[in-house]
Amino acid sequence: YYQPFNEANFVDRKGEDEVQEAFQKAVQFYRNEDFVAASMAFRELAEYDLVLEDAVFFLGLSLLGEGLYNEAADQLEVYLSSYSLYDAEASWYLALCYLKLEDFEKCDQQLQGLTSSPRRMGRDANELLRRLRNRISD
Repeated sequence: YYQPFNEANFVDRKGEDEVQEAFQKAVQFYRNEDFVAASMAFRELAEYDLVLEDAVFFLGLSLLGEGLYNEAADQLEVYLSSYSLYDAEASWYLALCYLKLEDFEKCDQQLQGLTSSPRRMGRDANELLRRLRNRISD
């Protein structure tokens, strides 16, 4: 169920050119599925005074892409407690982290919150939840 998140248009941020450049570089690494480089670049953004919501979210996704599920879950939990632009997407990827970590209770909770989501996300959440519950009951 994991596929990199493809946001068609990243928000063009106003502010320091250096921050904007660093963000675009990190996004390009992510789009190229170079998750190690993306993680490093998004971490560097945390050194600036201006923490970008997108950077927090994509750091979590980059860590997930690297297979660092505990770190990715931690980052996505931070995102969900502080931001909301990508809340449904962050919940989906957090559920996938929990699934990989075999924390089925937390995975179930995240998926339950997504089952009423519109279109594909709701369908995927329902399907994964059904499969998870069947596996647990076996």
